[in-house]
Amino acid sequence: MNVTSLIAWTLLHFVWQGTLITLAAALALRALRDSAASWRYVAGVTALALMAVVPATTLARLRAADLSALAESAQVSPAAATKGESPKLSLRSPSESDDASRVRTGMTSVAPKLGQRRSLTTLQQWGDSVAPSVVRIWLVGVFVFSFRLLAGWLGVRRLVRVGVKMPGALLSERFNAVARRIEASGAVRLIESTIIRTPATIGFLRPILLWPVSLHTGLTVTQIDLLLAHELAHLKRHDYLVNLMQTCLETSLFYHPGVWWLSKRVRDERELCCDDIAIRVAGDKRDYAAALLALESWRQELPVLAAGAAGGSLLARIERLVASEPQPAPSSPRWAALPLALATLTGILVSAHEAPADPVSQPVVTTLLKNPRRPSGEPKPSSVTRYHGNASLEARLNWAAKTAAEKSFTHYWVGYTVAADPLRSFLYMDHATPASTANGSVFMGHLRFKSADHVTFPGVSLESVVGGAQPSDATVILLGFSADKPGVVDRFHASSSFIDIHFDGRPLLWLDRATDMDSVAAIEKVFDANPSEETRKDLIAVTAAHTDGALVFKTLRGWFEASDADPLRAAIVNEMGDLTAAPATAFLEGAARNDRSLKVRREAAESLGEQPDPDATAVLGRLARSGKDVEVARAAAESLGERKAPEAFDELMSLVWSKDIVLEVRRAAVEGLGESNASRATGELQRIARTHPDEDLRREAIEALGDLKHSPEALDLLEQVSRDDPSESVRREAMDSLADVGTDRTIKFLTSLARANDRDETRRHGVEALIEKGHVNDAFAALDSMIKSTDMRAAREATEILGEVESDLAVARLSMLARDDQRPEIQRASADALGNATSLKSAFEALRKIATNHPDEDVQRQAVESMGRLEMNGVTAALDEIARTHPSERVRLAAVEAFNLDLSSGRAALKRLAEDGSTERIREAAVEASARNGLPETTTDWMTRMFERESPRRVQIALLDAMSGS
Repeated sequence: MNVTSLIAWTLLHFVWQGTLITLAAALALRALRDSAASWRYVAGVTALALMAVVPATTLARLRAADLSALAESAQVSPAAATKGESPKLSLRSPSESDDASRVRTGMTSVAPKLGQRRSLTTLQQWGDSVAPSVVRIWLVGVFVFSFRLLAGWLGVRRLVRVGVKMPGALLSERFNAVARRIEASGAVRLIESTIIRTPATIGFLRPILLWPVSLHTGLTVTQIDLLLAHELAHLKRHDYLVNLMQTCLETSLFYHPGVWWLSKRVRDERELCCDDIAIRVAGDKRDYAAALLALESWRQELPVLAAGAAGGSLLARIERLVASEPQPAPSSPRWAALPLALATLTGILVSAHEAPADPVSQPVVTTLLKNPRRPSGEPKPSSVTRYHGNASLEARLNWAAKTAAEKSFTHYWVGYTVAADPLRSFLYMDHATPASTANGSVFMGHLRFKSADHVTFPGVSLESVVGGAQPSDATVILLGFSADKPGVVDRFHASSSFIDIHFDGRPLLWLDRATDMDSVAAIEKVFDANPSEETRKDLIAVTAAHTDGALVFKTLRGWFEASDADPLRAAIVNEMGDLTAAPATAFLEGAARNDRSLKVRREAAESLGEQPDPDATAVLGRLARSGKDVEVARAAAESLGERKAPEAFDELMSLVWSKDIVLEVRRAAVEGLGESNASRATGELQRIARTHPDEDLRREAIEALGDLKHSPEALDLLEQVSRDDPSESVRREAMDSLADVGTDRTIKFLTSLARANDRDETRRHGVEALIEKGHVNDAFAALDSMIKSTDMRAAREATEILGEVESDLAVARLSMLARDDQRPEIQRASADALGNATSLKSAFEALRKIATNHPDEDVQRQAVESMGRLEMNGVTAALDEIARTHPSERVRLAAVEAFNLDLSSGRAALKRLAEDGSTERIREAAVEASARNGLPETTTDWMTRMFERESPRRVQIALLDAMSGS
């Protein structure tokens, strides 16, 4: 079964597979219709994950069956080969009849496994006949829907570049307050936008929250907090990443309506989850419904990759709020992204069979054949036949073909060496033989490196195989052929001659040394005979390894001009990076400016950074200043940092301080300075970090200092910036860098900063940096100092941070503060912080003791409220007991309010309290809580029956209010 048939059958199988998954998901969503939105969201994402895994698994199983069948049929092929003509190395493509024969052979062996039933055989034949049409239609669909993905990406990029400005003080204050309440992790940037009308979140690794300037009027502060909380909930739950994966799934499986239906349901439930979090942390339902109603009038269609508060059906969401559906707990499953992420990763791994690990040094292009396999034979060749004479390489290749036929070789190597430039990096290319590094990484594919000291290559030395003293400054080229595929290279190996080679037990026909001209001419013939993109990339790379620059340039340019495949053209441009041919610089500049493919243009700019031609520096400077292609300009600025010439450093400095250069290019120039080996780089980066008016560039300069930040001058800079820079994000970057250094000096400084700085955020970031980098004891010392401070704001901040630390020690410290501290504010703040603790069991036990034994009733109430935020077994029973037996009615009322009504146990406890609570006030509060959070269709009948029974007047009034509201 060929590749086309494999893909077609995978797509056809998904029709019924996707339908079953969709039906199962529909049943699950229906069963969960009365549950929290977060559980419906998890069910939907899990179903989407299955839709991602199933096609990849089907493809792998079909391929495995096909390989097994081919292996069975191959057992008779050697004997069959001896009865016909001997194979010849003709360097041409296989005929169509060969392909058809292989497909028929595969089908013959697979058919028995399918039961050899006539109907299935007919179906199989029909599927193979329509396979090309199915794949063509699918590829066209993927191509069309990819434009949707591209348009979304471009739209998102435009949103963060056009019409944006830094937020005002009031909005920043509300943003920071909400972010602390919602516990949004990571560095989220808030930006105001003049071109959007509804809030939106963008990005995953460096997330951005876009806030419309138009929303400053018409909304109350509470409503602004609610909308900010909704957007931060998206970021906390990693919704941007899940949305991106959904969009990729919609693009690849566009033809199945179940994918679109399920994906829409997931997006709708995602908005409901964020609504519930926003209400819980920032306000009530009426305010939020009013804010959503305002957004409906300003609704704007956002790019597909952006998440916004106006997503989904706003009117349906408002209806849900008015109907009082139960709200979920504030930490609705952030791990809901995990099934889809794992599914996507599994699909990639299954489809690729094996992915290369990160290589170890210089510029690398790692590639794999479609069906890579590790060598199973012996490291040495089974036999070595060496050519003796001075004929041309073409004549020696003909000799190799004839010899292989005479010896009836089914698979064999043809090898020779060419001269290598000792000043260039070493080379290794092999898709079937894994090499390993000292740190345990394993890779197959392409590798360029300056030193092989820490790399292990399996196999044997070339000298031990072919004899004689082989040159150390040579490149070994091995072409693997098989008798049944004349001219087609089925294996490929190229490496520096000192590297061991694994021959996989194949016989070797050794041709000795060849000239560059002969070798390149032979490779051109192999290139023409092998349409495989991966094989051609190998041939491009090994061609570039020859030392005759003019010859190599001519060949590569010819392939570039003749090819329509952008990946091949990008590979050619990449290999021209260190080509010494004079026209290479001009060619790369033309490609960087004018090529139709962004990948090729960017690759050309990056290759100019490696060019030995001195004129390449000026070319990169011109490209970096070209405003029409920002991606290429960024790549050019980064490439300037790789050049050693003083002119490259001057170009970078000019870019950094030029006001008419776009921010992205200037940031890339700062990165380039960090990569530069110029002696002036450290001083200039420090100057940028201290004095540049743009906070993004100051932050980038701190990051670009890299290993240089250990120097005394750099530490002085980082300490100054941590204290004095007006930008919170820059101060945070400096503190993170100090924590990375981790010396006694930096830890002492961060501790003092956390204790004494007059900025809340600086104190918080100082402690967080210590905790993040593992300096927990120092962080606790700083927190203790803050708690003992007379500055009440600092003390409250310290308790809040303690609640976020993943440690039983933090819970114990908060318990002690709630019990023993003499300040009521700190006692309440400590009890509040326990509700955010990650050590749930310890926090629960501490809160229960405070709620029942603390002498201050207000602290008891706060403990009860915090207990309601803990998601664990036993909380409902503890609250129920407090609501029934606690001596203080105020505490009992707090327990009624604290029930988690996402849980059926919480709703049942409220009903019991409404029917037989200890006081009228408790029963009244239970009715009000049930009405406020219960679903109308499940509460109205119960309330009616309860009203008809004898009840205290206050309870009856509460029931009437609840039923009229429903």
